[in-house]
Amino acid sequence: MRRIEVVGTPCDNILFSTGTAMFRYSQEDKRQMIKYQIELGLPNYNAADVRFLLEDIDPKFEFLILAPTELTEYIKEYEEYSNPNDECLFHDFRTKYVDFIQNNVENTATIQDTTIILGYSLLKEKIYLVIKAFSLKGLSSFLQKIIHYCSNKSIAFKAEKDIRWLELEQYMLETNEKRSGNYKDFLDKTLNGHNFTRFREIFQQIDAEGFFRKDFYDRVMHQENPQYPDQKIPIKQVSKYFSTYWKYSIHLNNRHKDILCLHDEMPTDENVDDYVFTFKPGLMKYYLKEWFEDFTVETIKHFSLDSFHVKYILPGKKFNFFVDEKKENIREIDIVLGIEKESCLKLIAIECKKTLSSDEIQDTNKKCREKVIDSGNNVFDAFLHIGCFKGDVKFDKKIEGTREKYKQSILEGTGSNMDVLYYAFIIKSCEDFTKKFAYILNDIFKNW
Repeated sequence: MRRIEVVGTPCDNILFSTGTAMFRYSQEDKRQMIKYQIELGLPNYNAADVRFLLEDIDPKFEFLILAPTELTEYIKEYEEYSNPNDECLFHDFRTKYVDFIQNNVENTATIQDTTIILGYSLLKEKIYLVIKAFSLKGLSSFLQKIIHYCSNKSIAFKAEKDIRWLELEQYMLETNEKRSGNYKDFLDKTLNGHNFTRFREIFQQIDAEGFFRKDFYDRVMHQENPQYPDQKIPIKQVSKYFSTYWKYSIHLNNRHKDILCLHDEMPTDENVDDYVFTFKPGLMKYYLKEWFEDFTVETIKHFSLDSFHVKYILPGKKFNFFVDEKKENIREIDIVLGIEKESCLKLIAIECKKTLSSDEIQDTNKKCREKVIDSGNNVFDAFLHIGCFKGDVKFDKKIEGTREKYKQSILEGTGSNMDVLYYAFIIKSCEDFTKKFAYILNDIFKNW
């Protein structure tokens, strides 16, 4: 597919030109135009009204044609016999009218940043706009002027996707990796607030030794019978995920090695020490590699936070913020979050570490600095580390009104690259997760 670019000086193979803007097929096989759709709650407008509206939004807009023109005229004249495999300038607008605008963008002199093609259709109750731009900078500048105007005039505004999220997507890499869905039932049980406290205690024991013994099992897998306090009721929705193994030792060269085998494979020639409980191999792999990330994603999805709206959540994606072919510049981020408050969107990169340690934070911050911030294309407002268990990390900030603490500092960008905040905390319960997360979100929106 041939792509279309805009140039500001006369050259060969011009498809169409108006004013200072000339359009031609690009020599590079990469996307040049960006298409973006919005709706404005303005009823009973005509084409002339839209032109007056744009002049009111910014009197400095330079219009490259005398008046808005029906799109079909341009399609008939310039694209009636075009190759359907090539990128089109007009066909995919699917609007009634089209206009051409030069937008004054600060700190730029490139025509790619200033040229806007605007298509629109006039419905009885609203205006449907399609914006074509040739850079994200140009699109963002034009769009922000419309948003600011609509906000001041209390005009209903609806966009298909936030411009900042659109900017993030240009750095995202296509991958064929898929998450395992075999353990959704296990994940769902851990998301239950009452169960999670019990699971968390079990997980700490498994992380320490790889298994737990019968006395521990008897304590955590049972609860009191409210009718008969002396009796214990088994908690099957927790215990069903753990299997019984025989634990014994093999003695080799004056050393011994602990071995686990299934309960029906009890050894006859070795000394059996005890029988223990742990995950079967498949579930153990899921728990070690994917569970905490999935748990964090699903918990955030179901947060009930009064003033915040989880607008976007993107788990397990790879990015290249340098936009080059170097594999060393690829950065995988556990969760990318778009949180909205009062029409303001903040993008947060989240790293999930089951056990949060100083080394983990330092290593992750180094990757964020080198592969995201120092690219000059960072889109994140904050980086967040979330752990289930605490390692040797020292939390130095106190959550007001509680005894709980978290960590906060700055990731410094080199040269002219902006500094970015980072936070770190661990969760002790589902309620604790919600409170800490809400507190940090408030801090990000209030101070940054």
